[in-house]
Amino acid sequence: MEDLALVSRTATDCIPGVRIAVIRALVDGASPYSTGLASGLVSRTLEDLEALGICKRRDTIENPYEFTTSAEGLMAGAGLLSTKMLMDDTVVSG
Repeated sequence: MEDLALVSRTATDCIPGVRIAVIRALVDGASPYSTGLASGLVSRTLEDLEALGICKRRDTIENPYEFTTSAEGLMAGAGLLSTKMLMDDTVVSG
């Protein structure tokens, strides 16, 4: 199990900090705009994640994005659907 945690940590270390912050918000069910990052930066990150097939738009104002079914399945299989697995000590630098 420690090996899987190491591989998951290594993989998530390669993801830009802004993207991790937005993904963390989605995992928590919070609005990505509540991360404290500039709204334009969050919007561009969400557009990138949408283009990559990781998230999709919803018809709600409060939390307008959610994970796609395929991304949710892949993240669950990798054990990444908890914020604990998404590196609590990530520094978001842009």
